Amino acid sequence: MVDRIRIEEQCRKRFQLGKKVYTVPIHKYHTHTKLKEEINTLTTEFSEIAVQYNIGKSVSGRDLICLKITEDATKDRQMLKPQVKYISNIHGDEVVGRELLIALARALCEQYGQDSAITNLLQTVEIHLLPSMNPDGYVLKTRNNANDKDLNRGFPDWGHLGTEHSLRLDDREPEVAAVMNWISSNNFLLSLSFHDGWTMIIFPWDDSPGCTTTDNAVCSEDNAFYTLAQTYSCNHKFMHTGHCPCHSEALPIGNYREEELEVVEGGMQDYNYMFSNCMELTVEVSCDKKPAGKTLTYHWENNYQSMLSVLQSADGGVKGLVVDEVGVPLAGAKVRISGVDKEIVATERGEYWRLLVPGTYVITARSESQYGLLESEPTTVIISHNMGDGAIVIHLVARMKLPGRFLVSGYQAGDKKAVQLEGENVVRDIFIGYEIVLTDLVKNEARVQATMNICYIVFTVEVVLNSKAVVAYFKERWGDERIMRPACSIDQKKLHRRLNSFLEETFCEDKLLSSRWTVRVED
Repeated sequence: MVDRIRIEEQCRKRFQLGKKVYTVPIHKYHTHTKLKEEINTLTTEFSEIAVQYNIGKSVSGRDLICLKITEDATKDRQMLKPQVKYISNIHGDEVVGRELLIALARALCEQYGQDSAITNLLQTVEIHLLPSMNPDGYVLKTRNNANDKDLNRGFPDWGHLGTEHSLRLDDREPEVAAVMNWISSNNFLLSLSFHDGWTMIIFPWDDSPGCTTTDNAVCSEDNAFYTLAQTYSCNHKFMHTGHCPCHSEALPIGNYREEELEVVEGGMQDYNYMFSNCMELTVEVSCDKKPAGKTLTYHWENNYQSMLSVLQSADGGVKGLVVDEVGVPLAGAKVRISGVDKEIVATERGEYWRLLVPGTYVITARSESQYGLLESEPTTVIISHNMGDGAIVIHLVARMKLPGRFLVSGYQAGDKKAVQLEGENVVRDIFIGYEIVLTDLVKNEARVQATMNICYIVFTVEVVLNSKAVVAYFKERWGDERIMRPACSIDQKKLHRRLNSFLEETFCEDKLLSSRWTVRVED
């Protein structure tokens, strides 16, 4: 709670209300046809920065229309340019957010090249807008889709962890499946899902094994989520006060888990966080699900700066590439950040991003395949910028982790426990200066010989080799300048033979430690 108070104070100081709101005519609701016409108009008038595409169809065959807005929108995404998505109308009868995204699209397009902040935003962030995830529900004026299913209860959840994406798609509503595929085929860093019917901001967890009716289930990135929530709130006309003008109840900001707030099972927000790199927050922007069209300008003025500020927040924290030592991107590499329980998965181009609050972090990356493990050295990163003030670029170079496995055995007089302790000391002496990752006792047999108790003891030992020493040996013997992860089984066998030669010469030859202890390479 102390961190939340500090974050709230910092955001209040950082963001100043009263900024100019760009005027967009927003006086009535768009039909689905008018929505398509507006997007067609924008992509025609602003073709260099706006591209439309469909991610699928609804139950009744209506297009799920998205709009990508960014500089050079028709070209491939610039390396390390983060992607952000805004989604609305997951519930068909919650429609204010739908109009906000339509207006936001026009505001971004019209101000590009005219307003420096908007121009910079489109240069640094790739924005994707899905104004209506549930067009059937919108037309039918109902919460659910045309199959009478609540789309925000239809996503995979905790019970699906560890399953393949294709299996998670089974028996999903078409709108849900379309969004799942959209998420998996992109690299979204950040997302907002807009709802109506209350005014609040929530974030993971909506549902978790830690949720109860009285206790929060707080994820390890609570500070980052709360900073994003306060970024929205402190740029909003009244959210920053903690109260909504239309009622006296407190305005929730966080992941509250109190008795009057339901646990959302199968929600889209938690799905994003659980099954992708995306941090999604849920923003309820109107206590009335469909207020009079004449009030839409009021809602636009309340939310415009908030929507912009969260988009700008995507340019923050840390980002970079995960590569091997010759610069080849490591697709699917796992990036770990100290204090964050969640692994970030690198893109096909080796990119990674994470939004972080100011502080000191240690970052590592690993890439594992059937042919070996690559790991980067721990890198300490000091984040001093706020989200939106630019990301620190840290490239992670992952190198081969070269393991050595040995059998250390010996005959010693004494009881089993004493001999085992002596053996463990011998192992540490043999491999002093190396990281011992495994010491496993596999045999400790005692027998009496000439009135003496003799133990035969065997340890399996695994160590991480000194890569510089291995490279120096390989260079001297075979002229190799570096050791790369094998690309096939033939290369893997060759590396294995050469490593065994190094291990034999370094640890085994002439290494009879005493008349009773020996070390050999484990096949």
